[in-house]
Amino acid sequence: MAWAGKGDTLRMLGRPNEANECYDRALKMNPRDEEAWAGKGDGLNMLGRFEDAIGCCDRAIEINPRSAFAWFTKGSALGMLGMEEEAMKCVLKAIEIDPTYRKALEEAGLL
Repeated sequence: MAWAGKGDTLRMLGRPNEANECYDRALKMNPRDEEAWAGKGDGLNMLGRFEDAIGCCDRAIEINPRSAFAWFTKGSALGMLGMEEEAMKCVLKAIEIDPTYRKALEEAGLL
């Protein structure tokens, strides 16, 4: 959990390369850490590696289909690839899971 937490902090500070190194360490210890997979997906989005981000989000969703963050992050990557319809489905799934997810509500134009 510590490595994933450090990854989250670094990602929020806009340091995705360092964040992803932390997520990789967390995943080496626990390959079923859905939060680390989703965080790594978001970090990869920040680096413009959208296909890789989708793969990480799919792993997170496979582990925990109720991860609003993973669904939203996947939607962000799909949107950047111009796949608007698929992206919106993911964003709406995130809202279905967590109706208070502010970023998802904003992305869907509901806030």
